[in-house]
Amino acid sequence: MDKLRAGIIGAGYFAEAVHLPAISRNRDIEMAAICRRSEAPLKATAAKYGIPKTYTDYREMLEKETLDAVYVIVSVNMTLEVATACMEAGIPTLLEKPPGKDSAEARKLCEVADRTGTLNIVAFNRRHAPMARRVKALMEGRKIRTASARILRYHRYESEFTLGTAVHPMDTLRYLGGDVVEVDTFGSEATDGKGGTNHTSILRYANGAVGQLTVQTACGVSHEDYEVHAEDVSAFITMPQGGFSDAVGRFEFWQGPTYPLKSYNSDVPEAYRGPGMMDGIYDEDADLVKHIRAGTRSPNDVHDALKTMLLAEAIAKGGPQKVAQK
Repeated sequence: MDKLRAGIIGAGYFAEAVHLPAISRNRDIEMAAICRRSEAPLKATAAKYGIPKTYTDYREMLEKETLDAVYVIVSVNMTLEVATACMEAGIPTLLEKPPGKDSAEARKLCEVADRTGTLNIVAFNRRHAPMARRVKALMEGRKIRTASARILRYHRYESEFTLGTAVHPMDTLRYLGGDVVEVDTFGSEATDGKGGTNHTSILRYANGAVGQLTVQTACGVSHEDYEVHAEDVSAFITMPQGGFSDAVGRFEFWQGPTYPLKSYNSDVPEAYRGPGMMDGIYDEDADLVKHIRAGTRSPNDVHDALKTMLLAEAIAKGGPQKVAQK
């Protein structure tokens, strides 16, 4: 079967560090065109990955190229504009999270998706990660009691962290535990006087489960973990740290105090070694290909991503909040 011709809009650090290494491993995708406003680094990236066509204007790329898919990896203030143009052109679109600056922009993308009928996937890559999918499958049919997460970062002081990076664990908790209907968030000031994000939220899920999310951006480690408990089983995930460490993450599934099922620790399949593999980027691309070829809608689209944005905004407000579902 012929490869899908893909274009990438926004070839900056994140595309170079994560997306392009993963795409280059996918035998079903051919990178046909790449767009970045700065021409010198654009040419260097294109040469590194053997991408034949380069553009500094995404509109020109969409007009001139015949593409089966497009990746939108731009700054969040450009996501709505660029993703809208791609979907209006009828090109299946994978857009980086978050899907806009806020829920209002995410709703606009939902309207575009409904009007055009264009396949789209929001790159909440943790829900595509092999470990998260393994937990999801093992917990299938069981009543979830708790689902909790921590995201810790070293000296991250951007004010938009909650709606920018912390949406990852929020989305993953929705994927593993179900939709969240109520939150109560408690914050405290950073002790170094520089600020940063420091809050813990108590979560109540629609299915009756409860959980906790801790977000800490001024500490001594970059770390992200999850735990999910049902009546008779428990699962623990430590996510890999991408290019910051050679650790591939850790997964444990327990059924009873003496029966641990361990996987994806030291025995990682060779196909999943390298940037963008264990963190879900590679499987994210595979899902894009699958839905394009099948002509089906992805469950990981802008409509589902809107729910994650609404959860993030409820947490950002602080205190007890109801979480809107649409």
